[in-house]
Amino acid sequence: TFWPNFKGRDGCRTPMPWHNDNCEQAGFSTTKPWLPVDANHKRQAVNEQDTNADSILNAFREFMAWRKTQVVLLEGDI
Repeated sequence: TFWPNFKGRDGCRTPMPWHNDNCEQAGFSTTKPWLPVDANHKRQAVNEQDTNADSILNAFREFMAWRKTQVVLLEGDI
């Protein structure tokens, strides 16, 4: 109700856009979510980033694959 004057958590907790298509919820759900999917976020949908080798999604996947090779991160003490 108060967005954008009171930014709270809702501004950054929008539904995950899975598909950049005409679906109102961008593949997040078949029901209406608490927050709408921002039209600008649909450009960052998973299906858009999946085929782009330079996307943030694929960079994160590469990082997580690297992390799984680091024994100290997997078995080390805090």
